Amino acid sequence: MNGNGSWDGVVLGLFPNPESFRVKILSSGNTNKNSHIYIGLAPKQNLNLNYQNNNRCGWYLYCHNGSPQNSCNSTSNGSYGSKIAEGQIVEVKYNKENRTIDFIVDGVDKNISISNVNNEQYDLFPAIEMRYVGASVQFV
Repeated sequence: MNGNGSWDGVVLGLFPNPESFRVKILSSGNTNKNSHIYIGLAPKQNLNLNYQNNNRCGWYLYCHNGSPQNSCNSTSNGSYGSKIAEGQIVEVKYNKENRTIDFIVDGVDKNISISNVNNEQYDLFPAIEMRYVGASVQFV
């Protein structure tokens, strides 16, 4: 999946409520601008394919600075401490019963998480958003 403009790509996975999925950062995009790649979970009912969703729908890891973000009054904890770089793999672990999402980078758990995920109304799907020319990721 490749982005090619100001707000370039929104992808929603096919299967709801996955226990986990992994995404590899192939390219963070335009080197003259800050890359904006968000990896996480979102309900398809509220997803807007023509505009960014990280500030209105879902729970994500913001790869530019390694911080969890949500727009749903949940609690974000921890930070990777730096940008998620090209070649790194982000694993998203979802525990529907406990209402938590954990983000693991290259197999290392640095306690990056979101708790109190309000998931009772809708199923959650893998969601990836990208901004800027050349941003590219791959499900692995």
